[in-house]
Amino acid sequence: IDVVPDLVAKNVGVDVREALLIWRAADWLDVRAGRQTLTWGTGDLVFVNDLFPKDYVSFFIGRDDEFLKAPSNALRLGIWAGETAIDLVWMPLWEPDVYVTGQRLAWYDPTTGAVVANVFAAPTPALRWRNGAGALRVAHSWSGVELALYGYAGFEGQPLAFDPVAGTPEHPRLFAPGASIRAPLFGGLVYAETAALLYADDLDGTDPFEPNSRIKLLGGAERELWPKVTGGLQALWTRTLRYDELKANQPAGMAIPDQDHVWLTLRLRQQLLQDRLTLGLFAFVSPTDVDGYLRPTINWQPVDAVALTAGANVFAGRDAWTMFGQLEDNTNVYARLRYSF
Repeated sequence: IDVVPDLVAKNVGVDVREALLIWRAADWLDVRAGRQTLTWGTGDLVFVNDLFPKDYVSFFIGRDDEFLKAPSNALRLGIWAGETAIDLVWMPLWEPDVYVTGQRLAWYDPTTGAVVANVFAAPTPALRWRNGAGALRVAHSWSGVELALYGYAGFEGQPLAFDPVAGTPEHPRLFAPGASIRAPLFGGLVYAETAALLYADDLDGTDPFEPNSRIKLLGGAERELWPKVTGGLQALWTRTLRYDELKANQPAGMAIPDQDHVWLTLRLRQQLLQDRLTLGLFAFVSPTDVDGYLRPTINWQPVDAVALTAGANVFAGRDAWTMFGQLEDNTNVYARLRYSF
């Protein structure tokens, strides 16, 4: 349980991150029921088939990376059959991402064409059985090579749709099949992952108030570059489907993103002073959107129980409507003190 005195929201919040029952029902079956953090996939801070809730506000203001994964109320079944693992997840009450709403970070409003600090919140689907979410992962390993298939049925964590009658953003219904592979190679690890994000309310791409379906393809590698220094590279390609229909039906004056979007990421990490000092850098760059995001960090652990961290979130972009361009004025520095006992 996290207790958070918040000087921005002017309240004291209580966040139950974990409260669950774990039951080993059989040698081949684990049951986890309750509030828990759900995650899978291969990417490093890049999510393709991991469509469980994320807390991007926490991430963008410098809280510990573990808080990027937001908890869910869920039932998770883990089934093993030799080298095959099957994960089934059911979330009876779907929960959205914690996204930028204007309360703490400014955002780009497409209706005004400007970066604003207006506070908004998209309504979540009504509490009904059909408005839950389900996810499936089937993974099999051969000699260190892992292949996995995924499926998701629920809603998009970001409010990418818009209700013109109510005048509010919405979370569109989403179906997403996918696959991944991960394997050791040349002393490191390589991986690839893909998914089709299918928005059920506008599969033909003609509704300007609904997002178009997309295909994502991620490739990455990580390894130790030299003693105490590790590095990782990733490339994420996203293609918007039904792009001609999108352009034909887009309202006048609204920005139209490119059909193909590319993200490149770089991670560097060096450990010094008998591993008590860690220097890190994570960089996102989009050559298609011409924007980027840098996360430099320095962590010092003078004794085992105490960790001091300082870092920055640096956003930049050519256009105000891109992912990181809209966050440019939110650039910040932060410091953390963590005591463990």
